[in-house]
Amino acid sequence: MTKANEKPIKPEEWEPAEINSAKIEDIGPSLTYRQDVWMRFKANKAAMAGAVTILLLILSAVFGPYFSKHSYDDQVLPFANIPPILKIYKIGNNHFLY
Repeated sequence: MTKANEKPIKPEEWEPAEINSAKIEDIGPSLTYRQDVWMRFKANKAAMAGAVTILLLILSAVFGPYFSKHSYDDQVLPFANIPPILKIYKIGNNHFLY
């Protein structure tokens, strides 16, 4: 703000504020350690995003196998000792399809 735009301040606006000694001694509501941690944790957006990501990973690790058609312990014993087989088809000049 420049000096030209400044307005004079009235002396009534410079009265000191009331000091209420009862309000000075007011103590806010006390929080337990868990409440304080949760309040600070909720305020941190990056921490909340990380917690949601970790929770989703844990849930997918626990419940993911139930949605899969394959079991983790199924084995096809006749295929136990076969070597890897890969058929290669030539589709053009120096171009191959696996």
